Amino acid sequence: MKIVNKWNILVYALIIINLALIFVYIVSSRTNIFLSNVINDQNNSQLSTDIQKKADISFKYDYLYNQDWFWFTNTRLCPSSIVFSWTTASGVILTITGSSLYFDVNNIPYCSWSNINGKVNVFYSSDYLSFSWIIFSGSSLRTLTNDGINTIKGWLTCLGNLFTWSINDSQNSIVSFSGNIWLAYIDNNFNSDNYLCNSTWSYSYPSYSCDNDINARKNLYWYVESTGWYFNIFWNNSQIADFIANNPNNVSSGVALLWNTWTWLLFLNLSDSAYIKLVQFDKIKYDNANELQKTGEYSWYIPTTSSWYIAFSWWSLALNQSTNNWVIFDFINNYYGIFLSYSWWTYGGNLQYILHWTDSNNYPIILNPLDDYDPNYFKFLGYDIIIRDDKYYSKIKQIEAPKNSDIIKNNFVN
Repeated sequence: MKIVNKWNILVYALIIINLALIFVYIVSSRTNIFLSNVINDQNNSQLSTDIQKKADISFKYDYLYNQDWFWFTNTRLCPSSIVFSWTTASGVILTITGSSLYFDVNNIPYCSWSNINGKVNVFYSSDYLSFSWIIFSGSSLRTLTNDGINTIKGWLTCLGNLFTWSINDSQNSIVSFSGNIWLAYIDNNFNSDNYLCNSTWSYSYPSYSCDNDINARKNLYWYVESTGWYFNIFWNNSQIADFIANNPNNVSSGVALLWNTWTWLLFLNLSDSAYIKLVQFDKIKYDNANELQKTGEYSWYIPTTSSWYIAFSWWSLALNQSTNNWVIFDFINNYYGIFLSYSWWTYGGNLQYILHWTDSNNYPIILNPLDDYDPNYFKFLGYDIIIRDDKYYSKIKQIEAPKNSDIIKNNFVN
């Protein structure tokens, strides 16, 4: 009888132990689920906050760049030909045709003709309704070279629609062209405020020039708080590419899109020293499962204020004025995340940065998923990535804001 009782006690004990283990497992599982939910909520809250900040600054800069216009100053088309003629010997010595409109380094428009005999640049007057002065460079006109004149400039004289310039050489040469020219519909100050790279009425600027209306779409502006952890400043994926492609304002001459060019240079402006991290992600893994799987990582410390290209230095990241060792980004086959970390206390505790791209032709690249085509609303496909315990948590969310809203106009952050 005693043996039976002992056996019963043993069975009861085992049952109680199993029940205890089950209870511990249930409690532990619920605790893990609870902690996981807390972490997910914290991550989601942080991601949403970061996305909203990025959206706000994108809307504000886009509004600013498309509200800084003062007036439309029209540039006129160039005369079709320019004539060199003699006065003393009488007769035309040269006619140069095929003039084109250009802009100098200060965005001052001028007309230019050239052939094997020389080159002529004619500059507009301050009101852009007439011409004021001229430069000639050449070595094949005998009368000019015999007089020791190779590059000369002078002021133009206008009588009716005829512009002339008298050259002080042995034959009293005269340069002349007709000023009866049509309007070009090009805003000479590169500021049409139409959310386009192009001028008013969608006329393209010459030489692939572009006004500042697209700056908020081709540049990323913001600041990194002095927290020490990495803040995501750039991420490319197919959703972002599609969003950029669907903005009709991004389709214009002189602008590259995020997935159409092969040679990429990244230029980063930093207001202070910082840590930079570049992470390469598996494109197929993210497209199929929304999972950010790291396939490569590079990081480095930037010790001073810098405005240089991101480059490799002994397979670590650096900012370098030379493009010899630049990082070549393959946006066709890979996704990338770029992060900055800041832990100093200057500029009010923030690291200010500007990130922009150029391709091999120095065209600006549209990299910010900002849609400003609607006349009444801005749209922004916000994104963010958080790094925690070597894991990557991400979120993409579309945000809208009315154009001309008081928030955008009155709360702009410089």
